[in-house]
Amino acid sequence: MKILAAFLSNALFSLVVGLGAAAFLGPEQFGRFALGLAGAGFVQILAFDWLRLSATRFYSQVAREQRPHVRAALDAGFVWIALALACACAGAIALFAPADLLLLACAALGMALLNGWFDYSAALARARFLDGVYVRLILVKNAASLLFVVGAAYAAGSAAAALAGACGALALSIALAWRPLRDGPVQASALARGQVRACASECARYSAPIVLASALYLAVPLMDRMWVAERWGYAQSGYFSLAFDIGWRILAAFGAALDVLLFQIAVRTDEKGGASAARGQVARNCVILFAALAPAAVGLWLIAPSLQSVFAPVEFHGPFLDYFTLLLPGFFCLAMASFGVQARFQIDRKTTPLLAAALVAFALNGLVLAATDPVSVAMVQSLAFACALATLLLWRAKSGPMGASQFLRASASTLLMLLALLPLRAMDPGATVLLAQVALGAAIYGACIIALDVAGVRASLLHAIQSFRERR
Repeated sequence: MKILAAFLSNALFSLVVGLGAAAFLGPEQFGRFALGLAGAGFVQILAFDWLRLSATRFYSQVAREQRPHVRAALDAGFVWIALALACACAGAIALFAPADLLLLACAALGMALLNGWFDYSAALARARFLDGVYVRLILVKNAASLLFVVGAAYAAGSAAAALAGACGALALSIALAWRPLRDGPVQASALARGQVRACASECARYSAPIVLASALYLAVPLMDRMWVAERWGYAQSGYFSLAFDIGWRILAAFGAALDVLLFQIAVRTDEKGGASAARGQVARNCVILFAALAPAAVGLWLIAPSLQSVFAPVEFHGPFLDYFTLLLPGFFCLAMASFGVQARFQIDRKTTPLLAAALVAFALNGLVLAATDPVSVAMVQSLAFACALATLLLWRAKSGPMGASQFLRASASTLLMLLALLPLRAMDPGATVLLAQVALGAAIYGACIIALDVAGVRASLLHAIQSFRERR
C-alpha cells in the first residue's frame, strides 16, 4: 500500500508540476520545456534504462547476500556510461546546439544523468522490497519538484530554468536515499572479474531489446513534438505536449503503480514456483491491469471537458481538448503494452518481440510527416501505439489464451459505466460536474466489478473484511 500511495502521489505531483510550469511559462516556453524533457527522457532510456530493468529482474535481497557481483556489474555500468555520455553530449552541445537552446540542452543533459540515477536507485529499493526507502525517494522528489520547477518557471519564465529546477529535485532525492541503498563491503574474491563480466553480458542480452523498444516508443511523441514545432511553431507544440503529458501521466501512473507490485510478485513466483507458475501470475496481472486501465481511459474521455475547464491554463483551452481526446486511445494501448503484455516476455527472458512491436509503432508514426495539420499528428500517434499492442498480442497468442472471460467482464463493467455517465458529459464543464463524474463513475464501476467478480475482486474484498473483523 505504501508503494501504491507513492505512485498516486507521484501522478498527482507530476500533474501539478506540469500544469504549474505551463501556467507560468506559457505555450511557447512550455513547448521548449516539454521538448527538453522528452529529449532528456530519450537519452536516459537509451543510456540507463537497462540498469532499472536488470535491477528489478536480477537483483534482490538474496542476490545482495549471495551474488554481490550483480550489484558490482550494475554500479560499474552506470559510472562508465555516465562518464561517456557526459563527454559525448557536452561535445555535441558545444558544437551543434543553437545559441538560443544552449542552456536548455545543458539542463536536459543533467536531467538525463540524474533521472537515470534516480530510476536505478528506485529499482534497487523495489528489488529489495525496501518500501520506506522507495516512498522517501518518490516523495522527496515530488515535493522538491513542486518547489524548484514551478518556482523556477515563475521566477525566470524560462524553460531552461525549469529543467534545472527538476535536476535539483532529483539530486536532493538521490542524496537522501544513498546511504540505505548501499551494499556492505564484500571480499575481493566475491567480485571476480569474470563473474562481473558474465553478469553484465546477461543483463545486456535481457534488457537490450526492452531498452530499444522503450526508446522507440519515446521517440514517437518526441518526433511528433519536434515536427509540430517545426511546422506549426513552439506554441502549437506546447498545446500538444500538455495534452500528452497529462493524459499519459495519469494512465501511466495506474499502470506503473500496479506493475511495480505485480511484476516483482511474478519474479518471486518464478524463483519459487518455476516458469509455469510465473506465466500464470503474469496472466492474472494482465487482467488486473486491464481492469484498471480500461475504465481509467474511458473515464478520462468522459471528464475531458471538465478537466480542461478546471485544470488547463486558459491559454491552452481548445487545442488541449482536441489533442487530449485523440491521444487517449494511444495512451491506453501503450500502457497495456508497457505494463501488461510486456511482462510475459520479460519473465521468459525472450524480449525480442518487444523490439518488433516498437518498430511497428515507430514506422507507422512516420506518417506524421505527411500530416496536413497538428490534429492529424495526434491521430497517427494513437494508431501507431494501437498497432504496437496488436503486434504483441498476436505474438503472445502463440503461447496460449489469456483468460478472455475476465477481460470481457472488465469490458462490460467499463461499458456500463460509460453509458451511465454519458449524460453528464453533455453538461456545462466545471468542478462540480468533474467531482460528480469521478464519484459516480467509481461507484458504478466498483459495483460492477464486484458483481461480476472481475479478477477475483469479490473474494479479495471478503478476505479484507474478514481480516478487519479479526483485528477488531
